[in-house]
Amino acid sequence: MNFKPYQNYRKMFFLIGKINNWNKADLSDGETNLYFENSFIGKSTINTQQFTDTLDISFWIDNNIIVNREKIKDFSETKLIGSNKKETYAWKLSVRNNKAYSIIVRLYDQIPISSTKDIQVDALEFSGGNLNQETGMVKWTLDLKGNETKEIILKYSVKFPKDKAVVIE
Repeated sequence: MNFKPYQNYRKMFFLIGKINNWNKADLSDGETNLYFENSFIGKSTINTQQFTDTLDISFWIDNNIIVNREKIKDFSETKLIGSNKKETYAWKLSVRNNKAYSIIVRLYDQIPISSTKDIQVDALEFSGGNLNQETGMVKWTLDLKGNETKEIILKYSVKFPKDKAVVIE
C-alpha cells in the first residue's frame, strides 16, 4: 500500500490555553485537572520553571474543529523549461468550526525551502497568510463563526535542474 502524506489527510486540531500574568495567580508546580466546556478532559502538569510571561496549557484535541488538506490536481503541474524542470503544487486547506459559537483559529502550513541556489522555490498563493521567508512557514489567523467553513489555497512552484532528482512532496 502506498501512503502519500497530506493527501486527503485529516489533521487534528489542538486547543491551547494561554494565561497571561500567570505568576500573579500564585500557581504551584504539580498535577492539574483540565476542564473544557464543563467537561473533564484530562490531566496535565504545571512546571512554573519552564514558563516566561505566558503560561501555555494544552487541552488536547478538539474534535469540533476539522482541518483537511487536499492536493488540487488541476493546478498542480510539471513543465520542462530549457535545462530546468518546474513543478507546481496547489493545496486546498479547509477548516470547519462545528461549534455553535465563533472561534479564532491559527492555522500553519509550510512551503519547501531550498538550501542551494540551483533550486528555486516561489510562493504563488497563500490566501492572505503570513509567509516566513526563512522557514517557509505560512500562518493564517481565521475568525470562524459557528458552523462555518473557510477554504485556503496554498500554491508554490519549485524550479530545479532536470538532471537532478528532487523530492518535493
